[in-house]
Amino acid sequence: MNTPGAETVTGSVVGDSYPDLVREFRLRPIHSDSELDAAIAMVDALLDRESLDAGAQDYLDVLAQLIHTYESTEQPIALASDADVLRHLIDANGISQKDLAASTAISESVVSEILSGKRELNREQVESVCHTFGVKSSLFFSK
Repeated sequence: MNTPGAETVTGSVVGDSYPDLVREFRLRPIHSDSELDAAIAMVDALLDRESLDAGAQDYLDVLAQLIHTYESTEQPIALASDADVLRHLIDANGISQKDLAASTAISESVVSEILSGKRELNREQVESVCHTFGVKSSLFFSK
């Protein structure tokens, strides 16, 4: 029986039923990168199958959640700054700082200060930027 932390998971999963899968690789919280690697190997083995019955699908769902929990706790993704988000929106829409200033009524100098990180967007500016680009304000207020 492999447990989280076991260095290998067999290339082919032993059984089809939920209990067989649990015997092969127990569903437990992941506490290390080696346990993460073993869990990912088990997911890969399951995904290599042509089909999964309901029990195997439930097992896969729970294992994926355990992986997600570990990765979001141990390997958090840094949130983008308001300047990074704004820069991406400008680039993705192919507009200039001058165009943004004209469409949002935010002066060019303020746009420049925001993009350089010298100034933060205020709520009114966020609402104007979001209206211009058709995005939700949660993009900026998620911190």
